[in-house]
Amino acid sequence: MKKYRLDCQCGATLPVGGGQAGDQVACPACGQTLAVPTLRELSKLPFMADSAAGNQRSWDLSKGLLLVGGLLAVLSWGAAAWLRMPVESPVDPEMIRKNVLESSDAEIYDAWKNHFSTSTVSRAPMVVEKLFAQSVQLKRGLSVALLIGGGVGAAIGLAGAAGVGRRRG
Repeated sequence: MKKYRLDCQCGATLPVGGGQAGDQVACPACGQTLAVPTLRELSKLPFMADSAAGNQRSWDLSKGLLLVGGLLAVLSWGAAAWLRMPVESPVDPEMIRKNVLESSDAEIYDAWKNHFSTSTVSRAPMVVEKLFAQSVQLKRGLSVALLIGGGVGAAIGLAGAAGVGRRRG
């Protein structure tokens, strides 16, 4: 129900409704009797702020948890997905094939003798291959941590959503 603002000479403000038009009310601050205007005059007065809407907070802990948890989940899972995208190896097999085909047998033998002859079955990884393997392991570990963080964020968001649902229900 709409309440109109009736001001007293003492500075107090009284809420009056349309049903009180033409009646008299007592000021709670000073006790003076005030005449409530007629309905036509009452409609010209400003409205009082709705006390129920004024006391209700738009943000509370549940809504904050819902927002923070949702953002954490979405950002973490997005970053984890980005980190798990395939990465191109620094070793280009097509370039190696092309170089082998363009090289003479003597050049291939010299390369084998200088780089690969110390190992019979396998060779030691090159520095670039070691760095690549380390970065792949780091990305996988970080993506697992981000997936777990996203799960924690989703749980926080669900707790917030449950709180919001309880308040509305």
